[in-house]
Amino acid sequence: MYFEPIKHAPRALGWLPKRMVYGKPKAPNWDGPRFRPTFVGIAERTRPHSEMEGVAAAITPEAVCILTVAGQALLETPERSVRVNAGDVLLLRTPGQFVLRKDRGPEPWIQMSVHLAGETAVNAMEYLLHRYGMLHELKPTAPVFKATARLIDLYHRKPERSASRWSTETYAWFTTLWDDVERHVMSTHLKLEETTDLPPPSRLVTFSKISMKEFAQQLGYSPTHLSRKLGKAWGMRPSTILRQHRLNEAAQLLRASTLSIEEIATKCGYTGAPAFCRAFTWMHNKTPGEYRRTHA
Repeated sequence: MYFEPIKHAPRALGWLPKRMVYGKPKAPNWDGPRFRPTFVGIAERTRPHSEMEGVAAAITPEAVCILTVAGQALLETPERSVRVNAGDVLLLRTPGQFVLRKDRGPEPWIQMSVHLAGETAVNAMEYLLHRYGMLHELKPTAPVFKATARLIDLYHRKPERSASRWSTETYAWFTTLWDDVERHVMSTHLKLEETTDLPPPSRLVTFSKISMKEFAQQLGYSPTHLSRKLGKAWGMRPSTILRQHRLNEAAQLLRASTLSIEEIATKCGYTGAPAFCRAFTWMHNKTPGEYRRTHA
């Protein structure tokens, strides 16, 4: 961890931390597949370099979110190079084949980073990556930027908070990230991946088989508190959210796999094909067989 002043922060962003901070929360007794922040920070780069290549190679495995507050960076992958501008949010999985460096222009590159570990966090980030892509055009005034600054400030003030508290704070940050990405995805022009490939089955169905109680435990909430939080944020009961997630996964499997209806029902948490078919038909106005034929 180190502290240095940020010299070139835009004046309009008064919420931005004024010091460079990089560090690892020191919460004791991490247990379970929670949202675990392993690295948070803000930095100002004034010269082109490839430090992010070394950082990415040293971390296994993690989900990484990098938010560009000012300046420009260059993301290089084996397939292409993409310029990252102020307001862009970059989602990555490490280790990975990429290099992220400051662009060669004169303006400093100010970026904030959040690295996550834990099965739940990695699964959720992979879902975002698969559905929406890696790079998203937002604005430095988007809620996720302020939420990230708050998380960094919290680390600076209280790095030794409990594991449960850190998990709760980081999950709240992630929901803000999800909302911003989902809200602006239709105007995003810089997607690095256009794919219909399925993520690994273990990642695809992780949320489908768990109960509400297990889901709450993974996120560090009590079931009652999580139900209240989700109901307020999404306007739906958690059971409805989980059911929709199961059926969305089922639709994806119907489109992209050759699994039987019975196998898909089991993978998506249903006790049998009849119950699955009723729920799927109610949501999509087509039986699973009709849906598969339509999207063949």
